[in-house]
Amino acid sequence: HHVHLSPDTATALKVGGRRGRPVILVVDAARMRADGHAFFRSANGVWLVEAVPPRYLRLMTPEAT
Repeated sequence: HHVHLSPDTATALKVGGRRGRPVILVVDAARMRADGHAFFRSANGVWLVEAVPPRYLRLMTPEAT
């Protein structure tokens, strides 16, 4: 339904680790917002967006975690 976004690397690792070894994709949320994409915050504080087009993504390298 929506893409769930983590606010930082530590949270992403914790959440992603629930299902095995996590892979972290970094979202250029500032650019998405500037381009008109709408972000929402759920009742439990999770940031959501309908979709993240590939041009806003990059793979976080292991050295950066």
